[in-house]
Amino acid sequence: MSIDVLANYAEIFGGGAVIVTLIFLGFQVRDNTREQKRRRDQEAYELLMSLSDPFTDASTMPEVLVTGTADYTALSDPDKFRFNNVMTKAVRVLELMDKMRRAGNATAEDRAALERMIYSVLGSVGGRHWWELTGMKVFFVPSTQALVSDLLSSSKGKGYLVAGGEGRKGIENHAY
Repeated sequence: MSIDVLANYAEIFGGGAVIVTLIFLGFQVRDNTREQKRRRDQEAYELLMSLSDPFTDASTMPEVLVTGTADYTALSDPDKFRFNNVMTKAVRVLELMDKMRRAGNATAEDRAALERMIYSVLGSVGGRHWWELTGMKVFFVPSTQALVSDLLSSSKGKGYLVAGGEGRKGIENHAY
């Protein structure tokens, strides 16, 4: 074999190595972009969770949630504010989880579990009143409004309210 033939083989091998390297770099850039999006979503979620902490009094929140889910109108104005805060946070978490699922950073099972948890409050009489009659839904983007409306319409009567560490039927078989 002459030196020219070996040089041609080396050139072909070098070109192949460049192509493999470019493919590898493409996968690395894609993975890095996904990780950055996941990290950004996680940071946004943590910020969202921390925003309302100063407005909630842990000693009264169970009572506010139980009363609010049963009858939103029975809440005092300060308790309505607390209830609005918790409900807004719950819908924002659902919104973020849906965004993360669409981006491939959360599974459909994660979203379904979150929907069941959020529905236990949103699907209650008070939760539905909060969503439909208080005008709070205008603070959410149309895709989130549709997501919550679909969740409520497809899950009528299947809510489960957990209060004080004990589960109790919340709205099962309730006609709306």
